[in-house]
Amino acid sequence: MSDVTLLYQDALESVKHSSPLKREEKTIPEQYIVATHGPALTKAVKEDPTILNNIGIYRVNCSHIGKEPNLEILAEYLRTIHKFVPILIDLQWPKPRIHETMAGAGGMPVKIGDRLEVEYAPGDSEDRFCTPGKLKVCFPEIVEVMQVGDTVIFDDGKMSAIVREVGEKHVIECSEILSGEETFILGGRKWICVRNRPLGIDCITDHDRKSIEFARDILGFEWVDNVMVSYFSTTEDIEHFVKIMREEYGYKGNLWGKFETPYAVYNIDKILDLNYLTLAMFGRGDLRVEMDSRAVSNMHDIQVHFFDSCRKHSVESICATGFLESMLTPEWKVTPEEIYDMETSMTTRPHHLMLSGESTYGAQAAECIKLECSYQKTMMESLATGKVAYRSTPDLELGELLYIL
Repeated sequence: MSDVTLLYQDALESVKHSSPLKREEKTIPEQYIVATHGPALTKAVKEDPTILNNIGIYRVNCSHIGKEPNLEILAEYLRTIHKFVPILIDLQWPKPRIHETMAGAGGMPVKIGDRLEVEYAPGDSEDRFCTPGKLKVCFPEIVEVMQVGDTVIFDDGKMSAIVREVGEKHVIECSEILSGEETFILGGRKWICVRNRPLGIDCITDHDRKSIEFARDILGFEWVDNVMVSYFSTTEDIEHFVKIMREEYGYKGNLWGKFETPYAVYNIDKILDLNYLTLAMFGRGDLRVEMDSRAVSNMHDIQVHFFDSCRKHSVESICATGFLESMLTPEWKVTPEEIYDMETSMTTRPHHLMLSGESTYGAQAAECIKLECSYQKTMMESLATGKVAYRSTPDLELGELLYIL
């Protein structure tokens, strides 16, 4: 029996022998915490089940579903959690990646100024491996959208490159390494995106379908309060998602959307006008990587527009992510910058703030949940009494703030 399976069973036993608040017994501000399922959060529940009192939404990131050793015991655990916290199934989305490298586990060295040819290769092709000077990508659209001068981002922003040639060959030149080093070790299966270029790929993957089938056939849709789609850009993407969930799978619960591409945020009013989504998540992490670099400093003003639109359409909202990332390891404590970001984000009027890696695998998951709950309670009181003002709507429109002109 795996360690993870044992952890679930121990957590289930702990919940049975304690008395967390039932869902209907909870009150604001505790419900403002969105926590993400993982070993750290399960361990926190095992050690103190009343930590569930501080969580308003229990998010299951389906990126990790395929790594679970026992889906049946995971389902049993989630059905128990469902008594105390609403369950969110967050679909993985088609994260564009490069293929494996021939350099082995160590990855492939890339230096500032190195030029790389980029081309598409099917996932089952013998020619799919990345080699020095040649990158193979998993979607043809990555290559098709490139234009000379575009910025290409790798590994969540750790390395950047400029498109130098398009045509028979697509050539990029390494222009920046986030660490400041001259050489970056580019590992296989790492994320790649062409900044501020929508790819137009299907936002529901085979992996997503397996996750939906887990939710329907193993967990049971009656235990799933919400299903969220990611990496979309247009109203057509959302209509496609709704058709799959309602018609193909017969899901009757809430449908949510994670807005993490510049064009999704830009189209928020059109998307919410469809009246399909009951909640919208503002995914700042991936959005920050994908957006025009000039727009990053406008993030809080963009949030104001985004959450104003949510309230106008009577749609709940979540602001994500990484508010307490400094606490991922045992030796670090929350920083003033993180507190400022959390407080400033609350002045943009989201309904919830989310913990991601901090609760999934962080060394201080329980402490992060309690701290965020405490900070939010204090901030909500300050906003309600007028000690702190909500951020005003900026004069610039979303297109100008995002540099989509």
